[in-house]
Amino acid sequence: MRSAAVPGSGGILPDSVLADVVRETGASVGLLYLLSPGEPVLRLEMASGVSRRIAAPWTRVPVSTAIPVTDAMRERRLLWLGSQEDIARRYPRVGIVLPYDFMLAAAPIIGATAVWGGMVLLWPVWHPPQLSAAEQEAIAAGCRRAAAILDQA
Repeated sequence: MRSAAVPGSGGILPDSVLADVVRETGASVGLLYLLSPGEPVLRLEMASGVSRRIAAPWTRVPVSTAIPVTDAMRERRLLWLGSQEDIARRYPRVGIVLPYDFMLAAAPIIGATAVWGGMVLLWPVWHPPQLSAAEQEAIAAGCRRAAAILDQA
């Protein structure tokens, strides 16, 4: 994991933003995306639990792409995909590229005046079929923390 430069500023988004959410939720993988300044593209800024090589196809994602993180941003809400079947049905491209059993949550990072990006978390198949209230709050708190830092930058 690494710290992410905040777009258009000299500030730093600490890697603890993602690390705390991954730890508090027990997720196996965490990804934090930020919008690229001046272009409709999400950049993968932080990753936990996955090598950069494996994440390489997902380092730049057009916001028009139908994937969980862009949909969470557009809908401004947490998305939960509790099975491989949910993923394959709603996001066939993701299901083909990642044909493994896992569960996925995607949440937007919404600031005072902008949607800054989104966070994606993955769990192995043995995770319960729903997110717990504590997991939902940890994700929401992490997104709020990231948004507050970005708003101040």
